[in-house]
Amino acid sequence: NERPKRKALPHAVPDWVPDGETYFITINCRPRGENQLARQTQFVAIRSSVKNYTERALWHVQLMVIMPDHLHSLMTLNTRSKSISAIIGGWKRYLAKTEGIVWQKNYFEHRIRSQNELFEKESYFAKIQFEPTYEKMRPSGLSSYAQTGRVRYP
Repeated sequence: NERPKRKALPHAVPDWVPDGETYFITINCRPRGENQLARQTQFVAIRSSVKNYTERALWHVQLMVIMPDHLHSLMTLNTRSKSISAIIGGWKRYLAKTEGIVWQKNYFEHRIRSQNELFEKESYFAKIQFEPTYEKMRPSGLSSYAQTGRVRYP
């Protein structure tokens, strides 16, 4: 089953968009369908690197859901110091080098433009742990992805 090829989207933030906006980010592994992320070792490494990026003021992750072959996050990004591509790309390179995670090229991002959109995404995150599509990849011993992958940051 070959997945359709998606058109690459530009990730440049227009000058009129204020710094510190909230984004919905999705990053996929390659190939899809293989568990590279929902493992305790990778989860700890991802969480540690998220904390490091936060301390360096590159982003502030509000919520991240880590699933076997991709992750979703709601985050604010410091787009005045670096581009979104530089921030996300650097993070992916670090985890690829240190954890052997193979990422798909690029990522998906969407700037949250309203409280309704934010609520929609938060609701999606709340139900994602019960997604039956990924049940077959759930590591044994875990009752849900929430045990491994749902991280809420203050």
